[in-house]
Amino acid sequence: MPRISIIIPVFNVENYLRRCVESIIKQTFTDYELILVDDGSTDNSGKICDYYDELYKNVYVFHIRNNGVSHARNYGIQMAHGDYIMFCDSDDTVDGLWCEHLLNGIINHSDSWVTCGCSYADPKTNQKQKTVVLNERESITLIKKEEYYRVFSAGISGYVWNHIYDLSIIKEHNISFDESTDYAEDALFNIEYLKYCDSICFINEALYDYFVSPDAGLSHKYFANYYDKLKRIYLKRKELISDEYIPEFCYEYFYLFNQSLNNTFDKRNQQSFIKKLRYNQYVINDKTFKSCIDQMRIPEEDKKYISLLKKGNYLLVYLINK
Repeated sequence: MPRISIIIPVFNVENYLRRCVESIIKQTFTDYELILVDDGSTDNSGKICDYYDELYKNVYVFHIRNNGVSHARNYGIQMAHGDYIMFCDSDDTVDGLWCEHLLNGIINHSDSWVTCGCSYADPKTNQKQKTVVLNERESITLIKKEEYYRVFSAGISGYVWNHIYDLSIIKEHNISFDESTDYAEDALFNIEYLKYCDSICFINEALYDYFVSPDAGLSHKYFANYYDKLKRIYLKRKELISDEYIPEFCYEYFYLFNQSLNNTFDKRNQQSFIKKLRYNQYVINDKTFKSCIDQMRIPEEDKKYISLLKKGNYLLVYLINK
């Protein structure tokens, strides 16, 4: 019975998979099983998985039909035998101390949601572009769950690869990835898990290297009904935000809500111009959108635009923006 189960969903990543798996194999902590879930890859990813399966006794490969990353992770959870679970994306790499330091964190702070810092790197040069931690002067930052905003504002609350999870909590409370959505699956999983923690333990080391694809930003993606997807995660996150952080939290989400207005007019949206206008009309008059504006910190440079939105006429907003 391994101490940790590491789950990697794999789909058409033949150019990066070896680099990822090799970084796992180099861990200082060795009492783990590596579960590779081949999610119906059509390139050589499945063969690469089988290669490591034959080479190492603690590597297990499962080939399944393509059903998306959430289904692959849920499948991996079902196959896991460890006391704890960690996730890794198949195009990223991890530091050699990734397992050891996160495991020590959850052993010493068993009632905490244990997370670590990360670096953002260029996939072509392997150069680190940005490192994210909460406090460079501390090895570990232990905060109350009510201070979740600090992790959110750092931009690392919405991932699962920089955490370690107690498998008994996941199974006892039937926590799983929502396979019905294509947005913020990781964040939803984390919020559900955090319900059963008393605090947040942040390890101030960049133990995970996230390789940023050139087209990975939200600005390059189109989401149908994007506002509704944002709204769902906004309302769930807001439950974790203490009153002192609400103005800043709402302002950050207003920025995303405003992005959704532009997303509606993405060229990949095949709806008519009238339907696009109607959707955005619904957005600016939705009570959640209005409440977000009322509670947020409004910078001086945004006041005229906010005043325009409050008129509740999106056609007017559209014409003036044009």
